Amino acid sequence: MGRVDVCVITTIHPPFEARIYERGVKAFAQAGLSVALVAGWPAPRNDPYVRSWITVLESKTRMRRIANAFRTFRAALQQKARVCYFHDIDFIVWAVLLFLVTRRPVIYDCHENYALEVRYNKPWIWRPFRRPLAAMTSIVEALCVRVLRYCVVPVEGMDVRFQRL
Repeated sequence: MGRVDVCVITTIHPPFEARIYERGVKAFAQAGLSVALVAGWPAPRNDPYVRSWITVLESKTRMRRIANAFRTFRAALQQKARVCYFHDIDFIVWAVLLFLVTRRPVIYDCHENYALEVRYNKPWIWRPFRRPLAAMTSIVEALCVRVLRYCVVPVEGMDVRFQRL
């Protein structure tokens, strides 16, 4: 198979969601880069933009996504990509480990303010846990971004949060 230029990683979002596929996979391929995709969903028969599609166990529950993080990390590591590109906050600590092991750029596409989402928009999190979990999310994300050094923010104003890091 050979080494790829970019390994796109998604643990929460389906691979054909626009943020993953259009802005990631397809855009990289159309720019002339070879792309591997690590996802928790089975590959289609033929995808003209993906050289290598790696399916980890399908993640139908929140707990399974967390358990799949190590499998996703291992699959991304095996790609030996020049750059890794991921979207999901549940993979951020693994992304730091991926960077530390490979010493290759790992880009965090932060498309939400996760701390605010945890605090106000996650009804499945028990209310007394939301504030401390939001604070912890903010701290972990900030520490990880400092290590990764590369972050894409698609919404104006979100960049302020990461510039100082």
